[in-house]
Amino acid sequence: MAVLAVGDGQLTPLLDRPLSERDAAYSEVVIEELADLTGDGRIDAVLRDRPSGRAWALAAIDGAVTLFDVPEACRGGLIIQNDPGDGRPTLIRDGCPTPGRLAVVWDGAGFVHVP
Repeated sequence: MAVLAVGDGQLTPLLDRPLSERDAAYSEVVIEELADLTGDGRIDAVLRDRPSGRAWALAAIDGAVTLFDVPEACRGGLIIQNDPGDGRPTLIRDGCPTPGRLAVVWDGAGFVHVP
């Protein structure tokens, strides 16, 4: 995964991180959803490898573009819901190893399970 900035005819790398590793190859990574998951007023991207269900969130945190792991690989549906009770966007997925739907929210440093 590479994110580049264009300025004055030059490309500047903002992020360069391999998604696949020796023990896990991801072959069909797509942008699945766009939303402000971190609550900073900027749009973040949810990336997912369709065959494996592995997901990441691409966000700009403190001026740096960062790729965050989303817990568990889920092969089912994916939605982002804004819960008016707490005002935090919730990433909800199904088809996960954990039975039922899996919900995660941003806690300021990464994505954590919602009880």
